Amino acid sequence: MPITQKLTQPFGLLHGGVSVALAESLASVATIINVDQEKSSILGVDINATHMSPGFVGDTVIGTARPLQIGRTQHVWSMELRSEKTGKLICVSRCTVAVVDRSKVLATLNANSKGGITDKVKGPRFLEAAQKEPESAASEEARRDREFHALQAAITPSAQTDHLLLSRL
Repeated sequence: MPITQKLTQPFGLLHGGVSVALAESLASVATIINVDQEKSSILGVDINATHMSPGFVGDTVIGTARPLQIGRTQHVWSMELRSEKTGKLICVSRCTVAVVDRSKVLATLNANSKGGITDKVKGPRFLEAAQKEPESAASEEARRDREFHALQAAITPSAQTDHLLLSRL
């Protein structure tokens, strides 16, 4: 992940929340490729992080996820985020991800949403953002662009604690 000015805190260093968001994304992707995506959904349950050294604008963060446990209903991952330029450890993190029955998650989301929800929904914020878009766009490409931008908004660092990854991206 390239470190840009948009990803920094007031002192110009990589924001810790960005590191945590990247770590959780690594754990989520690592989990989703290790489960039956037709039958299972994943939900972040816990994450912690220790910031070891600063990240600077112009550098790139390289993330690695290693499994600590891959169980039937829970995966635990250890992530290391390092500077590509120096190799220094920027952040270490541990994330627990629940593996749950997909049909139960969809049933819960359908019961709690106004208009129902489809199998392609990525989470509550994705649904809200997608519903705000005008319905008049006719082309398939325009629809995909709207969904992509809504998904991007759904996985910003401020939304990391409540996003759900319900299907392949």
